[in-house]
Amino acid sequence: MKYRNLGATGIKVSEIGMGCEGLIGKTPEETEAFIKVMLENGVNCIDLYTSNPDVRMNLAKAIKNCREKFILQFLLKSK
Repeated sequence: MKYRNLGATGIKVSEIGMGCEGLIGKTPEETEAFIKVMLENGVNCIDLYTSNPDVRMNLAKAIKNCREKFILQFLLKSK
């Protein structure tokens, strides 16, 4: 896996990331299996842009023991 610097933070982010839209309709077990494949292949960036609460809950359960290995990206709304 190739990595890039995240600005001047010193954090290395994989060039390949995962978007949560692909996890819609997946079971917690399928989500956990996907996270395992990501870890095995060095993917450490997850885009959390989804309003689907099931996806977020499944993902939270899947990364609870390896959270420190991922960079989570999400959108903040500004005023």
